[in-house]
Amino acid sequence: MCNWIEKVIKEEWKQFLMVQNRGGRASCQDNPEEFRVMRMSQFLTWPEEMVVSYYADLIDAAREGRNLIFEKYAYMMRETDPLHYEELRKVLPEISENKQKQIEQIVEIQMKWASEFRICYPAYSSSGRPVYAAETKGGETSSETYLRGELCSYGDETVHMYEEFVRNCLINEINLTYEVRKNMAKMYGYDSVELLEKKMNL
Repeated sequence: MCNWIEKVIKEEWKQFLMVQNRGGRASCQDNPEEFRVMRMSQFLTWPEEMVVSYYADLIDAAREGRNLIFEKYAYMMRETDPLHYEELRKVLPEISENKQKQIEQIVEIQMKWASEFRICYPAYSSSGRPVYAAETKGGETSSETYLRGELCSYGDETVHMYEEFVRNCLINEINLTYEVRKNMAKMYGYDSVELLEKKMNL
């Protein structure tokens, strides 16, 4: 499992470095350690077959001369920068009606988890993105917008797997936001989300 995650992160970082930002190089492109923490925290929650499927998406895109990280940020611009998004639409794969429906179902579930997490752990949550797009202010990108953009960049099979994964989490009463943030807390040296929340409240 960890070998596949390492492959994904390595390929994502490679594609991330190739993304040209309108305002010049982004500061996060000079911080591979932070990138690794963010991505590892997420992928450790995934089933192995979904990690493998997403890795295949990354490699297939690269072979076609595409960059999934660029596409992720471009899809986000539907909400954050509609005018620029219109300029980029012609180079982005079309999202089918069925895929968009699956994506919106996933986003709805995950944003409820994010909201629940924010209520329980407000200090820790405050270090991240606003949950909903409607809550953003000048230049911010919400978790809602980020997740929607990322899902749009995944292949159809990966999105299908992701929807099943999220629904299984829902059935088993697993809050995926909590699981990702727990992984992140441990990578920052804390034994639990609760200890990090307590530390941030001091």
